[in-house]
Amino acid sequence: EAVTPESLIERHTSADGTVNVEALGADLADNAEAGTVDPAFVTRVFESLPEEDREAAANAFFDNLSTTPGGGVAPWHDDYASLALTPAGMDVILAVGEYAPERLAADEIVYGFASQNRDAVHSGDPAASATTSAFLDALADSPEAQQSLATFMEPLYSDEREGIASTPEGRELQDRIERI
Repeated sequence: EAVTPESLIERHTSADGTVNVEALGADLADNAEAGTVDPAFVTRVFESLPEEDREAAANAFFDNLSTTPGGGVAPWHDDYASLALTPAGMDVILAVGEYAPERLAADEIVYGFASQNRDAVHSGDPAASATTSAFLDALADSPEAQQSLATFMEPLYSDEREGIASTPEGRELQDRIERI
């Protein structure tokens, strides 16, 4: 179905002109998990929303990403992490996160991302290193969250250090982690 940002918003707007931001955020989350929405579309949706509805819609997006309990420490946001394994998926998350930066920096989001991406980063996967760098950039206004992500992603063993250093993206990420 070819949906425009305006028609998506219209789909979730009542007769009195009120946007159901919870339903809109849930719809965006479902489509993001299915890989049928891109960052440009998300940006246009949020630009088309009334300014006072943007944060609530972003919060609803994060609320509606599928989660599963795990690890005993914090919930793992499996679909969030799976979506973030691709540069395009991370761009969708970052596009939404601009309107809810506190949710983007939440401990369970940072931990969920790190737990799902740590092995890929340490094995030298350039896409995982690039998405981690993008996430660190997005957390610039939250030094605590940036520190948490850097701590989670820091290589501890020599084989992890070698893996992360095997690509230019990994070396850049390793330098950033050390600086943080």
